[in-house]
Amino acid sequence: MVYVDVHTHYDDPRYDQDRDEVLSRLPQAGLRYVINAGSDRQTSSLSLMLAEQYPFMYACCGFHPHEAITYRQDISEIEEMLTHEKCVAVGETGLDYYYENTQREIQMESFRKHLELAVRYRLPVIIHNREATKDCLEILQEYEPQGLTGVFHCFSGSKETAKIVLNKGYYISVGGPVTFKNAKKIIDVVQYAPLDRLM
Repeated sequence: MVYVDVHTHYDDPRYDQDRDEVLSRLPQAGLRYVINAGSDRQTSSLSLMLAEQYPFMYACCGFHPHEAITYRQDISEIEEMLTHEKCVAVGETGLDYYYENTQREIQMESFRKHLELAVRYRLPVIIHNREATKDCLEILQEYEPQGLTGVFHCFSGSKETAKIVLNKGYYISVGGPVTFKNAKKIIDVVQYAPLDRLM
């Protein structure tokens, strides 16, 4: 059995005191590969630095919707990062209408630019979707004919949405909320999704 953690944030300052100690233990714990996700220019750069330092680590580079306000000035640097041999995906990117830290129009503009880059560099996209399913699916549909692939990170949608996402060829990843006592919706999704499409 090979274990892969497909979405981490070990660049977080909370790891500053013991990052090397934590990361050095991961292979011993059975993790073969770890993918660290960027959420802006700085964290994407840090993700690549970690990937260069630890052979089992890889990076994905992009702007989280919360940080999309700065994407215009830094997207060219993100594009350059996508050519790095240890960058394996674009993102995380997407739409978040729950917090709306960034205006919806800018989130959508940023999302489209990330999808364009994912198609151009033939990389999967890490999709963040919260309370924005209709817009998210409509935007994705614009790029799917060009061979877009990816994963809906920390999926929180319904079983019906999962059917649509899976039928389009995307993967679904689940996080800690699947363990919550009131997690009926995500448990239904996990029971429905084929194991080879679940992360």
